[in-house]
Amino acid sequence: MKVVQKLGYARNYHWCFGLQDVLKTLSTLGPVELGVNWYEGFDQPSNRGIVKLRGSVRGGLTFELLGVDAEQKLVWGINSWGSNWGLAGRFAFSWEDLDRLLKEDGEAATLVI
Repeated sequence: MKVVQKLGYARNYHWCFGLQDVLKTLSTLGPVELGVNWYEGFDQPSNRGIVKLRGSVRGGLTFELLGVDAEQKLVWGINSWGSNWGLAGRFAFSWEDLDRLLKEDGEAATLVI
């Protein structure tokens, strides 16, 4: 984030601290970069693109959260694994799982353009 700001591509950046901050940022500022533990349950999204936080931690991953589904209490993200994974590279998971991932020292931030 600091490099992007220094290069002049963004005025600033905003760190998100906790679930409510991430949801508010997604709803008002735009996409959020997320760095979290990646669990086995995230490997295979359902036919609706939903992943579940279950199994063992397989490592860490950074991806972008794109939006919020308030009705179903989901966040939607996009992975860098290409369009053959998930729903054309997109997937969703619950607010509950996002809260847990953030509490496991996950990080979330967005650029302020």
